[in-house]
Amino acid sequence: MGGSQSIEIPGGGTDGYHVLRVQENSPGSKAGLEAFFDFIVAIGRTRLNQDNDTLKDLLKANLEREISMTVYSSKTRTVGLSKVSFDT
Repeated sequence: MGGSQSIEIPGGGTDGYHVLRVQENSPGSKAGLEAFFDFIVAIGRTRLNQDNDTLKDLLKANLEREISMTVYSSKTRTVGLSKVSFDT
């Protein structure tokens, strides 16, 4: 979670989408995501604590825009905010 600042998670908890792989030069790589250690817990103010299509839908709706991702790092046990932009 490079360049992140400590923040609160909307709705509390640390459940989220586990980052299993980060491709080189990808938006996730540029945002500082770390495979195996990071969990994406929110995008904007939308909490990602359920196994549904919310993450995919939010990413599709925000192509070409910068979004804020709330990320929990199990490595540092901190929550941070990362900015990421997805280009098509």
